[in-house]
Amino acid sequence: MAEYKPENIEGGYIIYKGKPLVRHQGFFVYGDLSERYALYLIVVNTKKVKVGDREEDVPDNVIVQIMSTDESKPTTERLVKQSMESGLYNALDIGIEWLNRQNKQ
Repeated sequence: MAEYKPENIEGGYIIYKGKPLVRHQGFFVYGDLSERYALYLIVVNTKKVKVGDREEDVPDNVIVQIMSTDESKPTTERLVKQSMESGLYNALDIGIEWLNRQNKQ
């Protein structure tokens, strides 16, 4: 697989399945914003999970949204699909599938 090389982007990003995954607090954006659609994940709440001798907060309920990257549209018209999923992995899994389908159309 070819390495993803974003244009006009400074800094390092996590690359997951060939596309950037950017996080800010409880909000994630996945995908190439030069494509027609991107995946947005919003962590609604977290739960405590014991990791070794400490507890960590992990996402519990996550809103999954496929949004158009066309900024000429109002935000309310950019939403294509939305769901609530349990856990970040499940949210990413279904969201990436939706994103791939939308960008192939």
